[in-house]
Amino acid sequence: MDYVVWTSDDAGGQDVVIDLGGGAKISIPRSWFESYPSLLAQFGGDCSEIALAPSGKYDRRGNPLYIWQDYVAGTNPTDPTSVFKVKSFKYENGTITITWDPDLNESGTKSVRRYKVYGAETLGQTLWDLIETDHPDSKYKFFAVDVDMP
Repeated sequence: MDYVVWTSDDAGGQDVVIDLGGGAKISIPRSWFESYPSLLAQFGGDCSEIALAPSGKYDRRGNPLYIWQDYVAGTNPTDPTSVFKVKSFKYENGTITITWDPDLNESGTKSVRRYKVYGAETLGQTLWDLIETDHPDSKYKFFAVDVDMP
């Protein structure tokens, strides 16, 4: 996928803005890139180039991820083991509870992340159902969580 990237000084520092198309944009503060000096050194300080570089990680469908997606997920772009994942799945008293890590909306802190939970009755199910409730139906046996920024 081709992304349009530019920098913006609107936030008092130079942010990298990724245009995902359809009006969706991700703004990554320069301070996030600065917290990973090895990346800055590797790319000569070019945050736009860093943002669009492959991270070496893959989503649950096997698609390659980019470093800007580490910002969205809250993972460390310099650590290949730092991945967004379901942390726990509990079924107690007829109620299913799912947690994930990292969860940037936990502990009362609100970020601009949006989490979506999907369920499937079998792993071979091609389309998984978007679950619109905090406690999914017990018909689902498999779950996945996606994160994005609205």
